[in-house]
Amino acid sequence: MNATIVARGAKAVPPVVSSVQDIPLENIRESSSNPRRVFDEAQLRELAANIQLHGVLQAILVRPSQDGANGVYELVAGARRFRASKLAGNRTIPATVRNLTDSEAQEIRLIENLQRTNIHELDEGIGYRSLMDLRPDFYTVETISAQVAKSPSYVKGRISLTELIQTAKTAFYDGKLSVAHGLEIARLQPRDQEKALMECFPSHRSTGSIQRTARQRR
Repeated sequence: MNATIVARGAKAVPPVVSSVQDIPLENIRESSSNPRRVFDEAQLRELAANIQLHGVLQAILVRPSQDGANGVYELVAGARRFRASKLAGNRTIPATVRNLTDSEAQEIRLIENLQRTNIHELDEGIGYRSLMDLRPDFYTVETISAQVAKSPSYVKGRISLTELIQTAKTAFYDGKLSVAHGLEIARLQPRDQEKALMECFPSHRSTGSIQRTARQRR
């Protein structure tokens, strides 16, 4: 997927406070609200090697630390570049500083996450739902579908995956459930989802066993 979400007709993102500047990596903190939790280590090492050869070609986006600490910044967008720069042994990274509210920063994080080409289908649905929860006055199934060039039924389907019970989510992330199975199971009530999972995994005695096995194979 190559999602390009632009808040057309919405309030413009605040202007840049400063031009691109080199900021010490030790002065940048990652946000605990970053929707991206898993990073491919092999891809990070590959990016780090590229950074050693060519440098960071696109500046990251940060905002002043919300705790008021002088010279400290919170990472808004560019977590892979930030982590790879550390692996490359860099001391600084080019960054653009903007004054952003919590909701503005979170919106940018969600959009960046959705623009990943290898985003998991469940993470895609979580991203859509989070945008709708964050700004229900703007983000709807219809506006999102128009902006990502997908049908409303596609967007609804991805959002429905967030209704999966935790055991099903774990199996889905582990590749034990296909998208088609996930969509079918998500239509069911929680108790019926458990029954459906047991039919998918007949060798297990409980959904807890399915979840433990999935985690062990990760």
